[in-house]
Amino acid sequence: MEQQGGPLEGRSFSDGPRRGESYEGREELRAYIGDRRAAAADGSLPLLGRLRARREAREAERRLFDSSRRAVGESRAAAKRARREARRAERGCEAARRAQSADARRTAAQRAGVYRDVEALMRRQSRAESRRAEAWSDELSRAQRAQDLIGYSLMYEDGVCENAPGTFSETLSFSDINYRTASPEDQRSAFNAWCGVLNYFGPQVGLQLNAVSLARDEDACMRRTMLPETGGASDVYVREYNRMLADKAAESTQGITRERYLTVSVRAAGRDEALPLLARVRDDVADMLRRMGCDVRKLDGMDRLRLVRSQIAPDGDLPFDYGRSLVSGETTKDAVAPSSFDFSASLDPQGRFFRINNAPAAKDVFAQALVAQSWPSDLTDRALASITDLPVPLNVSVHYHAYDQGDAVAMVLKKLAWMRGEKARSQQQAFRQGLDPELGVSLEVQHRESEASDLLDDLRNRSQHLFGVSVVVLVWGGDLDELSSRVYQVTSAARKAGVRLSSYDLRQKRAFNSALPLGFDHVRLDRTFTTAEAAMLLPFSSRELMQEGGVYYGQNQLSGNPIIFNRKTLKTPAGFIFGKPGAGKGMNNKGEIFNARFGNPDDHGIIVDPKGEYGPCMEAWGGRSFKLAVDSPHHINIFDLNENYSGAGSNPVLFKSEFLVAFFSDILAPDGGVTPVERSILDRCVRQAYSRWSPGTPPEDMPTVADFWNLLRAQPDPEADTMARALEMYVNGTLSCFAHTTDIDADAPWASWSTKRMGPQLAMAGSMAVMDRAWLHVTENEGRGVRTWVYIDEIQNFEGNPYAMGYLQKYFAEGRSYGLIPTGITQHPDRILGNDTFRQMLSSCEFQILLDQSYNNRMHLKKILSLSDTELGYIKDAEPGCGLLVAGPAVIPFRNVYPKGTALYRLMTTNPNEREAEARAAREEHRDGRA
Repeated sequence: MEQQGGPLEGRSFSDGPRRGESYEGREELRAYIGDRRAAAADGSLPLLGRLRARREAREAERRLFDSSRRAVGESRAAAKRARREARRAERGCEAARRAQSADARRTAAQRAGVYRDVEALMRRQSRAESRRAEAWSDELSRAQRAQDLIGYSLMYEDGVCENAPGTFSETLSFSDINYRTASPEDQRSAFNAWCGVLNYFGPQVGLQLNAVSLARDEDACMRRTMLPETGGASDVYVREYNRMLADKAAESTQGITRERYLTVSVRAAGRDEALPLLARVRDDVADMLRRMGCDVRKLDGMDRLRLVRSQIAPDGDLPFDYGRSLVSGETTKDAVAPSSFDFSASLDPQGRFFRINNAPAAKDVFAQALVAQSWPSDLTDRALASITDLPVPLNVSVHYHAYDQGDAVAMVLKKLAWMRGEKARSQQQAFRQGLDPELGVSLEVQHRESEASDLLDDLRNRSQHLFGVSVVVLVWGGDLDELSSRVYQVTSAARKAGVRLSSYDLRQKRAFNSALPLGFDHVRLDRTFTTAEAAMLLPFSSRELMQEGGVYYGQNQLSGNPIIFNRKTLKTPAGFIFGKPGAGKGMNNKGEIFNARFGNPDDHGIIVDPKGEYGPCMEAWGGRSFKLAVDSPHHINIFDLNENYSGAGSNPVLFKSEFLVAFFSDILAPDGGVTPVERSILDRCVRQAYSRWSPGTPPEDMPTVADFWNLLRAQPDPEADTMARALEMYVNGTLSCFAHTTDIDADAPWASWSTKRMGPQLAMAGSMAVMDRAWLHVTENEGRGVRTWVYIDEIQNFEGNPYAMGYLQKYFAEGRSYGLIPTGITQHPDRILGNDTFRQMLSSCEFQILLDQSYNNRMHLKKILSLSDTELGYIKDAEPGCGLLVAGPAVIPFRNVYPKGTALYRLMTTNPNEREAEARAAREEHRDGRA
């Protein structure tokens, strides 16, 4: 009977794995050896079959041994190559440094005639600088007097500070940007720009970022926003408004002002040598920040002293003057220092916090400096903001120490060579134990080798630098309980972001000085980051607006802080207010008018009021309300003219002629059908009407429409006769309201001009006449240095009239040079956004108030104003009085709601339901009174 073979019967070694060179191939080879051994031990097989299986197993084992030996040899060769590459890179860096040192040596020898070993000198200088820095920190730690403990030597009046001997610094203040509400593309752009700022700094220039949050001085804030009383009947509204502001301030849960500072420091032999270095770095960094949309300001000596003082006495002031100090002998340290610091063990044996004794100049405070001990592997761009957004007074200080790029690459290569050597040794050990060499390499070593390879690629090919980053957080409290509570909030917020903050026990002096915005790090608990990782400590969150002399526009929906903004600070303060009916457009607009009227008593204002809704407000607020109508006993003369009408050095008659030709053209052919010949005739008659005009001509001697009409009738052209007959009703007929001299106080500082009763034929002409009257007012005020606010309600009505649109465009294009602040108001933004001229005007304006909008309008605004989807969400189905404030680069969601039941609210509201209820209540009260 024929014997049957085993499962591998009939296979030879040639059927087994051929390569065995890779890890997978060796695994397959091991499986084959196991099969052959099993076959050799299988008694059911013939003897020859078992012998053949045993021989094939031995051959496969020899093959596996040779393959493993080759793998170990390759690993050793790879490690040797890595070490050679590291040594080669190190020699290259060393050669580059030697070359630079040689160039510096030759230059120094040529200039000074002295030959030195520059490389050795640089090493000695580096060691000497480290020793001096450490000695400076030790000296501060041993200081007993409060003045000696503050970590700088001299603070110059121009803002240059000498920290340790040979180290000088300057500080820039920069504003926040709308990072939280920006689109993903804008966020990436801001992040990349911040990476560029960090990459600008090399190992010779130090960088410190301070995000300072201080308790807001509510009294000072109120003083900035409260309106002064005038002693007149309008004071009832002013008092109501001031009470409303006080209530809004009390509603704010934050009560914190946040500022951001960058301090740059350089090493130099003296101040004269440091000044050009600091100036170059300061200007370059300020330019990069401005391109990001930040407002940047260099701090002078007094600003820096106030900033340092705020870290010592958060509620204290700075009674110091550089001029008086020359006589009194008082130093800057005397001004900023407290009465004493208490770091004693009796206060806290563990040295976790300290006390600042400020009495009697300010309140005593307890403080604790925390340092970042560990960081997450997945650091996010909200890590810093999660701490700085807390409603807690604190100072987050981040010191960036840039590594030399060549040294950074050499360091990574050394680390990589070491890791590969460790990998080779692990493989050898595994092989000696009869294991596969690859199994001897731990996952941690493999992971670190991969990370080092990626880091090397980032440094070489992706514009990444290496930074040592040290973070200190300084927290204050009025007593130990308050300090403990705030420290808990800070550490908890940091822990959620993956950052572990701990107290710098027994070294609070060093940590405190590291937190001060002076540009010197006394802690140096560096964590090595690449540029992208360091930039994750992004100092941006949401924009705040609190400007001196500004107008209150509501509360920031993100932070709860008041929005106080001065439109005069914009390059082009012209603006628009958009909102659907019922969105709160009238309340917001009248609120700004109220603020401008009483907050800027020297300013003037004119309101073009086609619906007649602003008259009651103007009369109640001490202004004038003029109602233009065909049957009105009061008139304005459209031929009124002053010598400032066209600006200095120009003929005002020529510019006035442009308006009058447009005015009469609108009456004759509103659709723009006046021919060039007819326009020439109109221009000729206007110039003849002004033939006897001269600067200083009194209003009663000004030409009138009747004079112009008589001149038109006297022209020989047949077109003149036709136009004269068409204009007769505007001179002697029922529409002759503009054919008289001015008989009202048209130059009142604040006035509304209602054209509601002008009728359809004169509605546009009436608005143009008011606009020209406003321009007369603007040019007259410009000569006196007075700003003029002009509000144009229902501005969309000018659409379709080429003459009116041209005149309106002049307002927005040229008004700034005359001190004009124009504002267009509309409840039909679709007509504004659908008109090319209006869109051009809108794109050149830096101020907009956007209330609730329809979908189509939101899409138009998104394109024109570059709004993000998050920002658009604030004008979608928004409550009345809520929306977006666009002020230059700032886009801030706001809420500006006036309390009902006040006289101010009843005066400003246009809600028909509320007016009906108020009228009903008045009738019932009157009926009850009669009963």
